[in-house]
Amino acid sequence: MTVRQGGVTVDWLGYATTRIEWPDATVAYTDPGRYGVLTGEWTPGAFDTAAAHPAARDYRAEDADLVVVTHDHHYDPDGIERVAAADASVVVYEAVDAANISRDVAPVDELDYDVVRVAYGDKLTAAGVDLSVLPAETVPDEPGGTSSHPPGFGCGFVLTRGGRSAFWPGDTDPLDAHEALAPDVFLPPISAGITMTESEAATLAATLAPDLVVPIHYNTFAGLAADEDAFVAAVARRGIPVAVDSRTG
Repeated sequence: MTVRQGGVTVDWLGYATTRIEWPDATVAYTDPGRYGVLTGEWTPGAFDTAAAHPAARDYRAEDADLVVVTHDHHYDPDGIERVAAADASVVVYEAVDAANISRDVAPVDELDYDVVRVAYGDKLTAAGVDLSVLPAETVPDEPGGTSSHPPGFGCGFVLTRGGRSAFWPGDTDPLDAHEALAPDVFLPPISAGITMTESEAATLAATLAPDLVVPIHYNTFAGLAADEDAFVAAVARRGIPVAVDSRTG
């Protein structure tokens, strides 16, 4: 799916991977890779239709000026290599640690790029893009259970270039820290359980009042199931443009 708003082009490539291009051709990617979305292996699996998820493809653009990585679950060195230009800056949240990941992945310090580690509250410029780093966390997946994204585990990013900003919250529920933001493009991670629900994301969208909402991350596997039509309706009722796959409401 490709959508344009105010000169900014957004492509959702699957799972948490988006490609953001500003009018001057600066390109950033969020959390590239995993689950076969960039290697052509993703399948609808438990879902009746693949329409709610971008089709997997063998993707190796290597055009990124900037790559941001929010947490361990989204760290995929192969995905980074598929999108990053040779001189790309790769901005990685400080808690991302290959030693804590059950998958066989190279340590962050072995990536062959200009790697910058960040923490909550950091503000920096990388590859000409201004970045703000925000907290991200989710409530326990089951009452009385343990959160899969506790405080300190991951982060979110606001990416701004030429006065146009995109907000990728990472894997999180809505937080107080989000409410003061005013992004042009909002990329909520909707799901019925693990991250913010369709209703929660729509309410947050109403608070942020962006020019465009593009939900991502959902329907990659059963645990991330979401009703994209219900989300479109909830956001559109608030008078905010929303794009889902090839449909725009």
